[in-house]
Amino acid sequence: MGAFTFVSRSSRLMYRIGMGRTAASVRLSSSAAMGQRLLGSATATTTNSHNLRSNGLNSHLLQGSRGVSESLRCGESLVQTRMMSNSGAFSTEYTGDAFAADLEKQEEKRPFSNVAVNCDFLPNTIDEEHFANGMNTAIQRWKNTGFDAAWMLVPVEKAWVASMCASSGFQMHHCEDNTIHMMLWMDPNRDCAVPHFNTHQVGVGGLVLRDDLHLLAIKEKNAITKGYKLPGGRVDPGEDLSEAVVREVFEETGIQTRFHSVLGLRHINSFFNKNVSDIYTICRLVPETFDIEKCDVELSEAVWLHFDDYIDNTFPANANLFKELREHFFAADGQHNSIHLPCDMTEHIYSSPYSNSTKMHYYY
Repeated sequence: MGAFTFVSRSSRLMYRIGMGRTAASVRLSSSAAMGQRLLGSATATTTNSHNLRSNGLNSHLLQGSRGVSESLRCGESLVQTRMMSNSGAFSTEYTGDAFAADLEKQEEKRPFSNVAVNCDFLPNTIDEEHFANGMNTAIQRWKNTGFDAAWMLVPVEKAWVASMCASSGFQMHHCEDNTIHMMLWMDPNRDCAVPHFNTHQVGVGGLVLRDDLHLLAIKEKNAITKGYKLPGGRVDPGEDLSEAVVREVFEETGIQTRFHSVLGLRHINSFFNKNVSDIYTICRLVPETFDIEKCDVELSEAVWLHFDDYIDNTFPANANLFKELREHFFAADGQHNSIHLPCDMTEHIYSSPYSNSTKMHYYY
């Protein structure tokens, strides 16, 4: 018996069984792991000297509770394969009509005339023609229903589905949490209105100002700019601005604070990553503790600095902002933490019209 040869093309595997001048080619649509298990089973079968005939090969491969039966005919290379896996039985009977019916069962309506299907339900393999037929049926139904965009959420372990989706016109929108998000825009009369993924990142900086007009200032070990800056960082997914700035200030300086208001925004394009913009929100915080415990990993310095000294020792754009804010804080005569100043945009929280489980935060 000749050696087995595996050639991987995307997620489709080919292996050849050779015996003298006779060879049978078996095409399997499966995961790479299944291919390796088949190879091991087939090798064991060869060792047990199964009867292989040149004009009609019949082999039965068994492995524990997972069975694989194959009917092989050389010459015309007619191959019929049936697989039994942990996900249940699958065979060529999984037709395009069955696939289209499953898509309808699994679909989820989303805001702005979007529809999404999580592809966890799919078997480990499906014939390309059946997939295309079922997908075309589903796409036509979604168009008739009035959906503008369709999404196929493909688990990374079934990445071959993304390739089949691409053949049906889908494009990869983004990858997140081991899931490939494939998107199809279906309105032929309008340009695609689905925004690009991760075009902006959101950061926060905290102006923590004591009653004596000393503010909390830091210097980073790997600073890009010279001089002092405000403590802060990126907003985590699902985190509100007010939560993020309080957390970031505490992580960097050990100072506990409470959120007061928003003072302004800064926007910059191509920040660290090309085509990704950065929106930085400057928030005013009221200190509740005063003893600094600097984060030694990130910071070289964390101090209480007088307002005017901060203006003189920060980068120019920052200095211009604080010159504008100075008159408001100095006019408050030490009461700035207990009142709202003309420069403050206070937080107002409302129920979201888009989802009952989320809130909308306005600042004005």
